Amino acid sequence: MFVAVLALQAHMQVAVAAEMNVDGRPASRHAAEERPYAVTAPHAGEFRFEVRAGDRWSVDRILGADRERAELSLDKSPVSFGALYRVSYEMLIEPGPQITSAWLVAGQWHATEDEGDAPSSPPLAFELAGRDLVVYTQSETARHHARNPEGMERARVENIPRGRWVRVSYDVRFDPRHGTLAVRVDGRRVFAEDIPIGYADDVGPYFKFGIYRAKSPEPIAIRYRNVTITEAKAP
Repeated sequence: MFVAVLALQAHMQVAVAAEMNVDGRPASRHAAEERPYAVTAPHAGEFRFEVRAGDRWSVDRILGADRERAELSLDKSPVSFGALYRVSYEMLIEPGPQITSAWLVAGQWHATEDEGDAPSSPPLAFELAGRDLVVYTQSETARHHARNPEGMERARVENIPRGRWVRVSYDVRFDPRHGTLAVRVDGRRVFAEDIPIGYADDVGPYFKFGIYRAKSPEPIAIRYRNVTITEAKAP
């Protein structure tokens, strides 16, 4: 664990520890260990993630994965299948170069894969595609799946602003047959349907947020604040 103070963009920020808490849940830092700017805490309850070309987490280097990331992972706190959860946070994409990544995930629910399952994309992901924020889901009912299922685009918010806080909130029930998802961005409902979402795993998925992208030349920084995950009652 480490705590370092550094100047970034003319203000002081504190690099977060390798293990910490987010909304009362333990979180792990998944980022290039030698990059203190990768995950910082400008203020209480706020996190800043920055990725520059070549920033690779040590686990990705070991696996030979050509991807870049700076994330906090709540992998020790998976949620339950069939329960309804309410997730909310504010996100600010800092001004900068146009996003050219083949894919860039800015918040996701990662499957807790069973032994022998094929590595699969997130059952729920919020991606930045150029200027847009896109919501994707994936599902698979097979008890053990041997392939990565096809992703489904559920919503696209065009021209997501940079340089200001955007409110994101959603209700989600992970169930590969009878799930549900309702998403609001800046108070506007962009998607609300009962859909299959998630995989037939023994353990439910877990939340990750920050930046996870295909190798790209341009730097990018995203901030999050007021991240909450609560079990909700169905209306």
